[in-house]
Amino acid sequence: MTIKSGIPSQQKNIFSIIGIYIIATILSCHVLSASEERLSGRKIIQKQVDLHSLNSSRIKTVMILVDKKKRQKKRIVESYSKKDSTGKKSLMVFRDPADIKNTALLSKEIDNTTRQWLYLPALKKLQNLAESGQGNYFMGTDFTYGDLKADNMNNYNYELIDSETVEEQDCYVIDIIPISREIAKNTGYAKRISWVRKDIYFTIKTQFFGKNKKMIKESLSKDLINVHGTAWMAKKVLMDNKKARHKTLMGVVDYEVNIPIDDKVFTEKNIKAGSIR
Repeated sequence: MTIKSGIPSQQKNIFSIIGIYIIATILSCHVLSASEERLSGRKIIQKQVDLHSLNSSRIKTVMILVDKKKRQKKRIVESYSKKDSTGKKSLMVFRDPADIKNTALLSKEIDNTTRQWLYLPALKKLQNLAESGQGNYFMGTDFTYGDLKADNMNNYNYELIDSETVEEQDCYVIDIIPISREIAKNTGYAKRISWVRKDIYFTIKTQFFGKNKKMIKESLSKDLINVHGTAWMAKKVLMDNKKARHKTLMGVVDYEVNIPIDDKVFTEKNIKAGSIR
């Protein structure tokens, strides 16, 4: 089954997403009900993974990078993902601007661990990214390499700590804490807190904390759309890096889900050829 949607991509509409960061997030606290207390944070996150899993997807995104002086850079990215008997694989490819065109990030799930490779056209080769580099930022954005791959759930403890309202949506509040100092060091996060909508089990807000327990950055997902069955997608995502005073705004301009994607899309040969379509 193929589902396709085109979203207007006029520049004035794309830049309108910059206004997201000035929208205040209103929180109100509630006591967990008896049934909610029986839920575990891990079960909630696992349900989230199960409900929003897709067999494949192709997503075209516009990124707007905003620095502390409000200067902007625009980038266009196309992402491919596929899940089959060998595991999950994904590929992000920059289409524009020209100086980073065809730069790509390949992620593959191997033995329950996601490995990543970066392709830089100038070097004409895939570079293996070490686990210790997960905390590095990806191509000047406010997303780290670790942010761009799925968590190995065995590497974290998930604790349901509260029930709150975010933007008029009831949410579970979950502490996500690495099980070891090594994982915390590699990712750069001592803790994350996620707000997961109770109705559709979709994370709409996450705060990221460093080893000093200070918040590094915060992500907000906006304009959710149901793309297939129980699977939802955020049309707009803001990553607000409080520490660097820098923001990355992402807006989906086109997408397809559960479509045929050839395995060759995720091969080194195809990535080097710059013929990914």
